[in-house]
Amino acid sequence: MAFLRNYWYAGGWAAEIAEVPFARTILNEAVVFFRRTDGSLAAIEDRCCHRALPLSMGLVVGDNIQCGYHGLEFDGAGDCVRIPGQSRIPPGASVKSYPVIEKWNVAWIWMGDPALADEAEIPDVWWLDHPDWTPVMGCLHMKANYQLLVDNLMDFTHVSYLHTKTIAGDANEGLVGVDTTRDGDRVTVGRWMLDIPPPPMFVAAGGFTGNVDRWQI
Repeated sequence: MAFLRNYWYAGGWAAEIAEVPFARTILNEAVVFFRRTDGSLAAIEDRCCHRALPLSMGLVVGDNIQCGYHGLEFDGAGDCVRIPGQSRIPPGASVKSYPVIEKWNVAWIWMGDPALADEAEIPDVWWLDHPDWTPVMGCLHMKANYQLLVDNLMDFTHVSYLHTKTIAGDANEGLVGVDTTRDGDRVTVGRWMLDIPPPPMFVAAGGFTGNVDRWQI
């Protein structure tokens, strides 16, 4: 399957990565995240170069991750830095490493050419790390092609019929047009729904009793 690699991906919530190795499969690649002693993040291939045991089954030891099979230790660059019982580390004893940055309460990982990783390209989701906002964190495992999820999130026409008990108001929403704009590699879809009944979730959260104006973007 072809993937867009030279982009930042959300590898997980920053709070999920604590004292133990954190494993994720991203773009069909097994990755393990861990924290160094100063709290900074590292992300390397989740596979020991010796016997291919997932490094996520091992331990975080200082600034390194230790394989649970023979105790080899790898640093955040993916290089083997210690082998118990011997002083010499064979050339090429390393695994793939990934640029990773903690921002907006998210651990962002770059899956493409490391030389092209630019922190300025991380999506601006500032509300995930702002005292005036309360993000809802979690993870949903969807057993489907990721492109179907993209289709779903970019398509507002289904909301009025599928989500009638949560985020959909009345049938008139389905008649409101959707505006689509493109700016470089970013596509935005949105619609304003004026003077319509609020959906059940909005009523429960805000206590609305009459019609409201609202938008989806």
